[in-house]
Amino acid sequence: MVLAYYPAAGADPLILDNLDGRMRLASERADLVPVFSFNDDDLNRGGVPMIRRWRDLQQRIKAEQEL
Repeated sequence: MVLAYYPAAGADPLILDNLDGRMRLASERADLVPVFSFNDDDLNRGGVPMIRRWRDLQQRIKAEQEL
């Protein structure tokens, strides 16, 4: 699993890999292929259906918290 940090929109992200203790730019990691990504606003895995499921889950969590 890796973590990508974008210091600015459109920037080459920094990659932190649990198998490699060094942080490197994504441009230095040709071995990586995005499979699953998320941020605090969105989730994307294989297109719209997964995003819809993520938003449904967020709504259910919010509804339970309001009880």
